[in-house]
Amino acid sequence: MILKILIIIAAASAIAAAAIFAKLKSEEREKMYRAAERIIQNELLDNSLKNPFLGGAVIDNSADCRLMVNIKVKLERDKQSFVFNPAKTIKIGRERAGNHIIVNEATVTAYHCVIFMSADGKPVLQDSSANGTYVKRGMRSYHLMNGQTCVIENGDSIIVGSVKLKVKLFGFDISWI
Repeated sequence: MILKILIIIAAASAIAAAAIFAKLKSEEREKMYRAAERIIQNELLDNSLKNPFLGGAVIDNSADCRLMVNIKVKLERDKQSFVFNPAKTIKIGRERAGNHIIVNEATVTAYHCVIFMSADGKPVLQDSSANGTYVKRGMRSYHLMNGQTCVIENGDSIIVGSVKLKVKLFGFDISWI
């Protein structure tokens, strides 16, 4: 009898844990999509303000899906998550001015590396540091130096100094805006 009760309690706990995990994943995805939406809305607004020929007309981009980059980083005790459009260059380094992600370590160069969109629409990491940048993909690790580049894939980790940046790629359909 006690065994049956313990099995029921264990099963209920597992179901509750799975539901909590699914809710957390859903909330994280929603935060990424809201950030992507704000970025793209600002880009569309900037473009319409800069183009005097639009005259306030709305551009129909209903079929346009943009690749976005979510970068998670743990700096000291603070975890942060950033969403970027790789069509705009993402800069990572030690210098506060001019970088989007700042890593304050002696082994990190002022302007350590950048992520940008290649001509064929893939996000690319380019090293511009003195000590190099590592990309960890599954069991493999790549050491980039002296301007070398590497196409970034979903789930890659970029190691800058001793800091690991976890990369998640996702598509954002701008027709949601």
